[in-house]
Amino acid sequence: MSAARRTVGIEEEMFLVDPATHAVVPRSGGAVTAEGRDGDADDLVEQEMFLEQVETTTEPCEVLEDLRRAARTSRTHALRDAEEVGATLMASSTVVLGPAGRLVPDDRYATMVERHRSIAEEVVVNGMHVHVGVDCAEEGVRVLDRMAVWLPVLQALSAASPVEHGVDTGFASWRAERWERWPTAGPAQPFGTPEAYEAMVADLVESGAAVDDGMVYLDARLGRGLPTVEVRVADVQADLDDAVVLAGLTRALVATCAETTTPVQRVETLRVARWRARRYGLTDRLLDPSTARLRPAADVVANLLELVRPALEEAGDVEIVDDAVRGWAATGGHARRLREVAARSPETLPARLSQVTVQGLDGVVSGS
Repeated sequence: MSAARRTVGIEEEMFLVDPATHAVVPRSGGAVTAEGRDGDADDLVEQEMFLEQVETTTEPCEVLEDLRRAARTSRTHALRDAEEVGATLMASSTVVLGPAGRLVPDDRYATMVERHRSIAEEVVVNGMHVHVGVDCAEEGVRVLDRMAVWLPVLQALSAASPVEHGVDTGFASWRAERWERWPTAGPAQPFGTPEAYEAMVADLVESGAAVDDGMVYLDARLGRGLPTVEVRVADVQADLDDAVVLAGLTRALVATCAETTTPVQRVETLRVARWRARRYGLTDRLLDPSTARLRPAADVVANLLELVRPALEEAGDVEIVDDAVRGWAATGGHARRLREVAARSPETLPARLSQVTVQGLDGVVSGS
């Protein structure tokens, strides 16, 4: 399948926050069942594990500008739902302000909490998941095996959660650090075949580490019931344009890995690479996937862009993706910018995140 024909879609998890204080509020139950809710929102906005969260989805798109419109539509529906219960949206991967962790009343979530105890109760974080179309399970597994070495670089590029509960954690992606607590999260050894992949999923469920196959929280996995690869390493992006850039880059990486062999590294090395990505983002050195040696983050990002450039060109995405990604690498990335805002004026960070999240959307009460 050519890069230009591969579909891409995104899921974005976000917080509901008070419009005045920008502290998280547990109102998702009311938001997704609000009277007068647009019927289209039923497919685009859902509850997540905690009452402070909602998740938006897009249809699969072949053109990035179409994806941007679809994501804008989904965010708009989510904003309108939020405003029906006196809230607004914040696309932040960690809770910046306010207590959180009130569980949605659901048997599956209750089982997860009973089995995993404080792990489940404390992982109140949001991510962005990118689905990229593949021809078949065989191609999907080939992509999973080959792209693993580059996923820490995607994680570093997306890192945007240095602050939790008003405190600078020292990590570029504290969401990723918290997510590590799940026993099924992280990288995997190469699978080789769809049968080996499915056996791994079955083993994780049988062991009790996962309640079901939806709890197989690998950095990348085969889509559940969809002919896609689902990449799960990214922080959610407050700026919709940044989300689209990451989606385009992810699609190019999937298309490249479907056709091109890449280095294979041990899981232990991948874990180190991921740790550096979530700790430093783009402000320090990353492990070079080709050598497993430390190199300046900007150089590693440049190597990734060089690798996927043919796929970006084929899809017509070079102009959208290349300059933006190089700009992030040159300036230290999203986490550095957020940390600078928090250092100057901590109380303005949650308001800024919320403002960027809803900019350009069709609000009802807020007028955003």
